[in-house]
Amino acid sequence: MYDRIPINNSILNSWVGSVFKQYGLDSDFEDTFWGMAKNNFSTITKRVMIEKCEYWRNRVVLAEKRSEFSDDQFLGGRIRLFQLLNGFRASIDSLLLAATIPAFGTQKVLELGSGSGVATIALAARKKNLKIWGLEQQPFMVELSKHNACRNQMSDRVQFFEANVADHVDLSIKGHFEHVMANPPHMMQGLGNISPNIMKAQAKVEGEAKLSHWVNFAVEALQPGGCLVFIHRPERINELINLLTPETGNISVTHLFAKDDGRPAKRSLIRAYKGEKKSVPQYQQLILHHDDGSYTKKLDAVLQGGKELIVS
Repeated sequence: MYDRIPINNSILNSWVGSVFKQYGLDSDFEDTFWGMAKNNFSTITKRVMIEKCEYWRNRVVLAEKRSEFSDDQFLGGRIRLFQLLNGFRASIDSLLLAATIPAFGTQKVLELGSGSGVATIALAARKKNLKIWGLEQQPFMVELSKHNACRNQMSDRVQFFEANVADHVDLSIKGHFEHVMANPPHMMQGLGNISPNIMKAQAKVEGEAKLSHWVNFAVEALQPGGCLVFIHRPERINELINLLTPETGNISVTHLFAKDDGRPAKRSLIRAYKGEKKSVPQYQQLILHHDDGSYTKKLDAVLQGGKELIVS
């Protein structure tokens, strides 16, 4: 047994047990007593006892039954994923990241910081024969992404694992992938307002893993000639280029503008190739919306039609 979920309502107690049984998950119950007076003890709560290997899966199942998720459609309804109502939620950043990966055939792709699995599953929907791994630090999100892959019938070619990019790359995956993609936290520690929600904060603000850790992990996981794609804030692109330059080349940057109205870009995509000849980074821009707020034809093809985003 691993951990305990407090239950202090007999009806809820029975319901939780039935939910876990429905999903084929093992659980047991432990009574907790509190003495009211001498020789007079009363049972005031029960705890659900969960096997260590099933703990986070149980947590995800329970969250689903408690309606803690939204059921969201992406790529024009081709995929559906659960996301936490009160937690970090994927934006179009994840879809643009996945759409920029120029993978084909049975190539292997790694996503760092895979969250609920949106980018990985979106890429798998576009390219049916890829083998894709997602690495995520938060164990709850790992199990949620596995659940999402199962819902979309992708468990045979999409896998998710718990890992911290601040750690060294395991030898089993070093130089293993043709492509690596990542949407790392955009804010440095100590800058801006940090959300009190731990999952949101970890997704948006650097913690133990700094941007250099993300780059080093990605480069080490790539095969020679492999492609790396990050999405980040424009003001940190020069930092990213400096981190990438020693090991990669043929760098291209696509600044993403909400509209063609003179306002600065909010996001940038950067693509580089491991071991390629060094060259001056190439820059281009992409407009996301028409003046009326609707997506451009090119973006609509990506976000609704699941098409690849071609960048030079």
